[in-house]
Amino acid sequence: MTRETMSDEPPAPGGDPLRDDKLRDAHGRIIETVKLTPEEEAARKRRNMAIAIGLVGFIVLIFLVTVVRMSSNYNTGA
Repeated sequence: MTRETMSDEPPAPGGDPLRDDKLRDAHGRIIETVKLTPEEEAARKRRNMAIAIGLVGFIVLIFLVTVVRMSSNYNTGA
């Protein structure tokens, strides 16, 4: 993981700050960013996929429990 340096230098005069490749704050200062290595990006994608699968599994579990409880209430006439 490498860090780009933060600088207080304003955008170049006459330059378009929207076309600058550096991320800047409201005062025009360059914001420090982190560049991930390909291995770190792959690890992040795997972690995000595991979280997504876990979240979908939890939603399905809640849905199934709700359907079973509602059907049992419907069948008993409650």
